[in-house]
Amino acid sequence: MIKHYGFNFPPVGIIGILEQLAPTDIKIYILDPIGGQELPYHELDSDCYVIITTNEGSTHLWFDRLISRLASAGVSLDRIVIRSACLWDPDSPVRHIHTIVDECSNFVTMLQDHQPTVTDPTHHFVCLNNGHRWQRFRLTCEILERNLAQHGRISYLQAPPVATWGFPILIDKPEVSWTEQRDIDFPELGGALYNIICETAYEPEPGILQLTHHHRPGMTEKSYKCFALYQIPIWLAPYRAVACYRNLGFDVFDDIIDHSYDLEPDPVKRISMVADRIQTICGQSADQLIDLKNQLQPRFEHNWARLRYYAHNFASEMPQWKVLFSNNNPT
Repeated sequence: MIKHYGFNFPPVGIIGILEQLAPTDIKIYILDPIGGQELPYHELDSDCYVIITTNEGSTHLWFDRLISRLASAGVSLDRIVIRSACLWDPDSPVRHIHTIVDECSNFVTMLQDHQPTVTDPTHHFVCLNNGHRWQRFRLTCEILERNLAQHGRISYLQAPPVATWGFPILIDKPEVSWTEQRDIDFPELGGALYNIICETAYEPEPGILQLTHHHRPGMTEKSYKCFALYQIPIWLAPYRAVACYRNLGFDVFDDIIDHSYDLEPDPVKRISMVADRIQTICGQSADQLIDLKNQLQPRFEHNWARLRYYAHNFASEMPQWKVLFSNNNPT
């Protein structure tokens, strides 16, 4: 028996996997907590599974209150599963299925018939920032202080809370809609060889008391745009984010970019290390940028194919679900 709650439409992708893998004699409840619909807690017991699913990159912290309520209803922690776009959540007290299928599907669908092409770079990098985040602000300030802005295109739409000279930084207009955030058809973005991807998720600012549910790696449209435009990524993202993207099968160009910043646990030091990488690539000549873009075309094509592989492909999650239901005794 499989029931679902909080969805506008049945989650057919997840249901299809469960119908293939889950034993037929167990009860499974699928919940999208954002949908506002309650589970039938009076039906729950220690033998049922509860799958909490969301498109967001939320860690288990976002669901702690829900997890406690499920445990009080008798559901075993071993049978509570969070399926989210958070790619690594080592502290979670419950099982975790990580996925990029939902957000990737939305992005690829919006691109429609986009066909990437190799065009000569006109500048070294692009660094797009919509909402203000402390880590984005620090990195942008480092880029400006190192006089690297002349080599790229930077936007910083939402000004920091304390008035600072030069902010906001605008490429074209002061507001960008949800749809426009996924737009890839403008020269300031597509003309760069390197894409400085400042993800929303990051660790809290040191010394600032802040409750966060987005401090672990996830992948969003910011990375998808990079792959769709045949660009080399440099990420400002949580600890171990690049390792997660590598594990998803994307080429992160380790032979070109030293991603050792990814394993720096100090979030402030990581920002400076990312700035060091930007400074290094800004030393390349225009001819070197063009030659490199042409040489890397097969690898760009691989990343674009990998992106399309995940779109609408719930089967890509199958290995994780198999572990969950192997022998009807999760390990």
